Amino acid sequence: MFPKNIGLVSGLMVGFGIGAGGIGATLIGWLSDQYGIYTIFGLFGILPMLAAVLTLFLPSERSLIAKEA
Repeated sequence: MFPKNIGLVSGLMVGFGIGAGGIGATLIGWLSDQYGIYTIFGLFGILPMLAAVLTLFLPSERSLIAKEA
């Protein structure tokens, strides 16, 4: 998207990652206070498994290449 601004894009990605990490840690801490640490750890253990199942519904590379041709 920005072939001439690789440094800008890299900086934005790092900044967003650090910012999201700070907000996420605060949110998880608040949720842990509200619902208990074991509940939140259980929830955040299930979410990656759900994401893995959802990846099964992504189109394959072959089908994307066939559509382009």
